[in-house]
Amino acid sequence: MQGTLLHPAVGIKADKLAEQAGAAAALGVLLTPVAAAIAFIDPGLAKDQDCSTVLAQADAGVRN
Repeated sequence: MQGTLLHPAVGIKADKLAEQAGAAAALGVLLTPVAAAIAFIDPGLAKDQDCSTVLAQADAGVRN
């Protein structure tokens, strides 16, 4: 945007637009694999389970 309040001039600078679009495309390509990997990261918020007790209870339930 340029100009005064009475005579504003709105325009697009093609060289800057192409530069920003290229940067956005490059970031999208580079960050997409990282974003896909984020789904597999365990933040450690789950409650701890005593697996041996759970397995023993399951085994006892099968035998009854």
